[in-house]
Amino acid sequence: MFGTPISMVSINYERQLQHSPGLGLLVGIGYYDYGSGVDDNKFSLPFGINYLIKLKRHEKSFIQLAMGATWSSEEGFKDPPVGRYATKDDFDNMFSYSIGAGFRQHLLNDKLMWRVDISYIVNKYRGFLFPGLSVGYRF
Repeated sequence: MFGTPISMVSINYERQLQHSPGLGLLVGIGYYDYGSGVDDNKFSLPFGINYLIKLKRHEKSFIQLAMGATWSSEEGFKDPPVGRYATKDDFDNMFSYSIGAGFRQHLLNDKLMWRVDISYIVNKYRGFLFPGLSVGYRF
């Protein structure tokens, strides 16, 4: 999200396991900053699976269903402690798990991809909905 103290960027590699769209795998590396005030490495390692369902026979539009996990070098989803600012002791390495659905489209001879989705993310502290927007190059 731009213009807020929250930002998340990731670079991912996705591989479809079939010649036609269907089951796929994803792995990546990301950076995030949730305005915690803790100056530490804030990297994430997302990985997961997805399934593309073609909307029309000859179209390049899909419903994408996905599930996965993300390891975070610093937990950034916990509610801040009441009555004080967060300190380094309030954060730890952790996994978050997600399940999501969205719309995906391939353009320009299948070289460009964009997606909008919504995911439910849960970790050891809480669960919440998180919208997403992706743009990618297919090779």
